[in-house]
Amino acid sequence: MSDKFIQTRGKFIDYGFIINAPKNENSWWGEYSRFTAFEFPTIIIENISDYPRIYLSAIPSGRKDRVETIIRYTLVIELLDNQHDQNAFFYLVSIWLDEVGKHDKCKPKESNIGKLLDECFTEEVVEELLQVQEPDSKYEEKLQNKWEEFINKLSIPGFSGSMKDDIDKMWYGGIRDDESRKTWISLVSKLLNNKVKGKALFLNLATDNDVANFSSKVKNQNIGLLINNDSTPKPLPSNISNILNILNIIKNNNLKLFALGCVLVGLFIFYIPIIFPANKLSESEVINFVVASCPAAIKATNPTPNSQKSEIQLTNLTAIPNSPNSENQTTNLTPTPNSPNSENQTTNSTAIPNSSNSENQTTNSNSTPNSSNSEIKSTNLTPTPNSPKPEIQVIKEELATAEELANKLGVNKDTLLSEMKKCHESFKKWSEQFGKGKWDFKINGSQIIFKKVIKN
Repeated sequence: MSDKFIQTRGKFIDYGFIINAPKNENSWWGEYSRFTAFEFPTIIIENISDYPRIYLSAIPSGRKDRVETIIRYTLVIELLDNQHDQNAFFYLVSIWLDEVGKHDKCKPKESNIGKLLDECFTEEVVEELLQVQEPDSKYEEKLQNKWEEFINKLSIPGFSGSMKDDIDKMWYGGIRDDESRKTWISLVSKLLNNKVKGKALFLNLATDNDVANFSSKVKNQNIGLLINNDSTPKPLPSNISNILNILNIIKNNNLKLFALGCVLVGLFIFYIPIIFPANKLSESEVINFVVASCPAAIKATNPTPNSQKSEIQLTNLTAIPNSPNSENQTTNLTPTPNSPNSENQTTNSTAIPNSSNSENQTTNSNSTPNSSNSEIKSTNLTPTPNSPKPEIQVIKEELATAEELANKLGVNKDTLLSEMKKCHESFKKWSEQFGKGKWDFKINGSQIIFKKVIKN
């Protein structure tokens, strides 16, 4: 028996699970949101409690939405006991692994898995089932039949490559490396057959620096992490493995090694910040990632020069002795007849002797007849009686640093920086859910500045 869930969208209906959704759907795969963007290929295989479970996302369909964007499938499978279709699910994982790993950017636009899903979950079926508000046995049976049809369509020749038995307990490698994929799928086989406990992961935002983060949260479990590169399999640093082994020895020989255990535990606590670093994201790391991968940021770093409105000025400056930093201007402009959009200014300025940084201007403007659309300005520093007080419009901009915005939204800084890596539109949508307004960010050299988006 297994619980199987499928998420997709229709041409006009947004993404949602068909008929049934997992209970507390974000309770187990949601914890990886810092290390992966689920809208891109993500593979999570876990067996850490009573049964194995599978999460596969961003499988491309042949269907498209109303704006011609490729529609995706997400599959969630919980294997509650040993069953006849367990091999089919292993084969499903291995196919998607190879399709993702052999694509140069790990984002395939076509998939054999997606084609099989399209054959079973046709556009008509998807549109019908997504509209069901209160599912009954009729619709649940139809969904179950479509799942069985899909599983039967999976050819199951068995894994063509040899399986590896000598797998490091905790390791990482690149999904684009053949040896890493072979090692990873061997771990998946053991997890699905309940031979070991642990996790096999492909997280598209993770780096090799994140391995220690996962290893520090598990006890006596296997961890295989694939990241988005072509590196060969590498075990965790030996000092981490050695300390974990020592702790296991202490656990199995409680009384005999109690004294030694006390000493080692004290040393372990002392060195834990060194061995298991906090692995917090640095702003410079996020800046480099966003500038290299976010289209909006790439465009911002190479702006197209804007043509500025030309200003014509003829200026004669005469400084009055002993008048420091004074600005004295006499400007005469004569527009060309019939010249559009010309600006005509005549300025006479006299600085007060010995006055520092004074600016005194009187401006009179006369336009030439027949000059079309000319701007005629006349400015006098002495207000005209009964003239209305000028209105000064003040627009308040709310800016924040990463720490300030994290405190305002009630999240930690790492979560905030991780959302930045998904680029501007995703970040704005994410920030809005906290009820503190919509926020965007800009990168100014080596500094990140957050700015609240003001609605017009």
